[in-house]
Amino acid sequence: MAFLGASVASTLSGVLKDVYLGSVVEQLNNEVLIPQRIGRESQDFSGNQVVLSVHKQRSAGVFARGENVQFANPGAQLYAKPVYDIKALYGRVRITGLGRVKTATQAGAFLKVLEGEINGMRNDLKMDLARQL
Repeated sequence: MAFLGASVASTLSGVLKDVYLGSVVEQLNNEVLIPQRIGRESQDFSGNQVVLSVHKQRSAGVFARGENVQFANPGAQLYAKPVYDIKALYGRVRITGLGRVKTATQAGAFLKVLEGEINGMRNDLKMDLARQL
């Protein structure tokens, strides 16, 4: 409608339709790489702290060389013992009864408010865990 003047476009605004496409489009980066890279091992424990033994550095003595080139200095693996205090992650959501009623069907809303809040909180907890790690 770029060819129409502003006054014609404003007179037609009462008859023009709004087009709603699909569901909610996510604009936030929700990819969490750190937990994927460090693994997902778990075990039951009790007590105050967790102490791990981790391999944190490769040897610098690994190299490729040509003919008659001096070897690099030897290196060594490096290990550490990090200590972690035990903590828990919590999340809270707030919805209203009217909000649940108004979003109960696909015809009424793009997503159910309770489902959206719980899924959003789950993603927010993952992002916060990644920040802490």
